[in-house]
Amino acid sequence: MDWTDVEMELCAVGEDHLAEWLHDEVQQMHGLLLWALYHHQGASSPVGQPIRRALGIDAHAPLTAVQLTHAKQTAESLPFNAI
Repeated sequence: MDWTDVEMELCAVGEDHLAEWLHDEVQQMHGLLLWALYHHQGASSPVGQPIRRALGIDAHAPLTAVQLTHAKQTAESLPFNAI
């Protein structure tokens, strides 16, 4: 999917549903980042540390139960089932 496809999808959604659609997209991206972080949690991880910074999670903080649940639910919802 390129930017033209995204623009066309946004136009098709309409203003009324745009905020809901964006919220859902952001939640899914957040969940996917948490899922990636779950697999790269080490303090020296070159993958995990940038994700932690992007999500505002301290370099040594464990993922919370809520974060883990969100990550797992997002991964399970994918068509290719990333679990």
